[in-house]
Amino acid sequence: MIFETRCAKVVGAWALFVICVGLFGLFIWPTPYRYDHIDYGSGTSYPVRQNRLTGSTKVLFPNGWQTVSQEELAVTDLGKLDVHAQLYGLISTGGWNEIKLDVYNGSGLTIREITIEVSATDQNKQLIITGRLYRSTAGGSLGIQSLGTGSVTFELGFAVMPNYSWSYRVVGAKGSRN
Repeated sequence: MIFETRCAKVVGAWALFVICVGLFGLFIWPTPYRYDHIDYGSGTSYPVRQNRLTGSTKVLFPNGWQTVSQEELAVTDLGKLDVHAQLYGLISTGGWNEIKLDVYNGSGLTIREITIEVSATDQNKQLIITGRLYRSTAGGSLGIQSLGTGSVTFELGFAVMPNYSWSYRVVGAKGSRN
């Protein structure tokens, strides 16, 4: 009888512990939101939260949390992006492994995402990469305001040597109206 009572207490304690851990995991960690920030230039930064389940994103502006919806830039607005690229990320072999884009945004949207296509050939005109797509991650701090400038860097995953030919083009962008 004493053994059964002690056993019941131990089982009850373990059950309570499991329930507490489950409730902690459900309501406290991880939170339903992933938090980040977005830089708007000039030292202005706003908190961003993204719902882990629905993917909806909100930015905390001075007047409260506002939903941010992204839309694909129309071809006419895509043409309003003035983009200059340079190789970046000098590596020990003498090549580069990143492309940095300096962007002027002449569109009416705040740019949150840019997609580029990159091709490269070696000195013998052999293709290294052809039409590889790279997309900036807007979950980070990309936010190039309308009529403003900003930059974004893409890691290539291969080295562009000094005697290689390379090209890029912007194939898409997404933005939001603020």
